[in-house]
Amino acid sequence: MASGVETETQWRTAARLSNQQLVEAPVEGQLGMSVDELSPAGVRTRMPIPVGELAEAGGGLEVATSVLADTAAGVALSAYQGHGGPTIELRLDHVAAPTGQARWLIAEAAVLHEAAGAAYLAAVVRDDTGQEVARAAGHFVLARGSRGVASPPLPNSSAGEPAERGGPASEMTDGLFRTLAPGGDPADWVLSASEWLANARYDVHGGVLMAIGQLAQRRFQEADDASAALAPLRIETDYLRPVPADGGELRCRTGYVRRGRSFRILRSELARADGQLAAVVNGLWSSAGSSIR
Repeated sequence: MASGVETETQWRTAARLSNQQLVEAPVEGQLGMSVDELSPAGVRTRMPIPVGELAEAGGGLEVATSVLADTAAGVALSAYQGHGGPTIELRLDHVAAPTGQARWLIAEAAVLHEAAGAAYLAAVVRDDTGQEVARAAGHFVLARGSRGVASPPLPNSSAGEPAERGGPASEMTDGLFRTLAPGGDPADWVLSASEWLANARYDVHGGVLMAIGQLAQRRFQEADDASAALAPLRIETDYLRPVPADGGELRCRTGYVRRGRSFRILRSELARADGQLAAVVNGLWSSAGSSIR
């Protein structure tokens, strides 16, 4: 039976190996995501806040928050059952913008319960000044036969130390944000499912699909009413099937479900090159004025 010291060492090793996997994953590697803490109780992850004109054009904060929340929950599930599982649905509630002094987004995530073949996870995203930025919760596929906390992986001699990371994210994100830069009709946005948008399985990252829906909804509303002070309150995504990151067409169609005087509900449908619906993103927005971006 392993001692407490041995177990702690194994979990530190597991966190280091998780960092190596994130460095090698296309989206997380570009954004500089890393794991600070990993244990049966949950994980603590971080990502530098993207800056610069390219990050602004490509929706840097929207992308970073969505990817961080989705990935943090996935890493927490991996610690819980020994490996990750696909996201079934994820809800992101926006709380506030990061402070002007903030350089990092930090997410803490954990499995809350299991039900009917799914694990329910929650994550809180804060900046490095302690400001709460967002809360996320959703269901992920729970592997059959999973029974509570899995043992952390043992050291792998082929895995090196992860690259040093320092915020803010900059030139590494060029491919990601260039792919997400605005262009064309915001109601019918066609972009490439390129490798820059991929997760470790080389499907388009679930957090990126959520971000695409949110970006499309913002641009759709701005084209409709350029003077509106728009703020996302809730972005909710149902994942129906994977989108291969093979350079094929990814189409995002967006429209109003209800356009109220102060609050609006929008729906974005993301379809693969074969026409199959891959994800549905529903957003609740305020046009009453707010600082949340």
